[in-house]
Parts: sequence; structure tokens; C-alpha cells
Amino acid sequence: MDALVVLGHALETDGSMAETLVKRVDFAVDLYRKGISNLLIMSGGLPVNERTEAQNMKEYAVSQGIDAERILIEDQSINTYENAEYTKEILERRKLREIGIITSTVHMPRAQIIFRRSLSDYLLSFFAVDTGSDGADIEKILMDLILQ
Repeated sequence: MDALVVLGHALETDGSMAETLVKRVDFAVDLYRKGISNLLIMSGGLPVNERTEAQNMKEYAVSQGIDAERILIEDQSINTYENAEYTKEILERRKLREIGIITSTVHMPRAQIIFRRSLSDYLLSFFAVDTGSDGADIEKILMDLILQ
């Protein structure tokens, strides 16, 4: 696989990563160590305390032993649609074609619809991380999909 793309999640009010985001990055680090891909792309903007989701994700992955040069960041996106569009720019520049998308189980339906639409010419695999969500986000995700 050319790259694993880790989708962001809103940071806590103090700027730290929410448990959901930590689990997504942990999953990516595990896949990286297993040799699934040797490149990670952290995708997520929305800064808190002048640091974006992607910057925090990269810093955390580096703290887990991943070489910083093997991690790219996309830190302009503010939603899943923009995750796909801005990530696509990176993929095109680097001529990457086979991509793994990592997100939470509850976020997966939305991510699949958007990434399949935006990256239809790419070979996509999807990896769902069980974050123990109680499903409260499902209603929001469904409403977002309906309104698009």
C-alpha cells in the first residue's frame, strides 16, 4: 500500500488529542509496523492553541517511534470532504495510487462515500477503528450526509 491516511477528529479544548484520535493513530502505527505501508498521511485541520489535528497526530506517531520523514501532514481540512480533496492533492503530487483510509467505525460510512466519490481513480482500502463510541455521533453523521 502506498500510504495510510489517518482522518482527524476534533481536538479537546486544551489542544490535546481526543481518545478517538489517539486510537486512530495507534491503529495506523500498528499497521505501519506490520509493513502494510511505509508512509502515513495525517489529515485534519481545525487548530486549537495554534496546532492542528494533523500536527498533533504526527507528533504523537513520532513519539511512538515512527520516523518523522515517513509522515506527511494535510492540515487545511475542516471536514471529511476536505480531508479527501486536500489528501488527493498530496497523492497526485507523490503519484500514490493504493491508499488505506483509517477512521472510526462510526465515521466509516461517511468516509467511504466521500473518499470513493473524490478518489474514484484510486485503489482504496478502509480500516475501521472501534473507539467504543456510544453511537451518539451517528445522528450527526447521517444528517451531514443528507444535507450534502
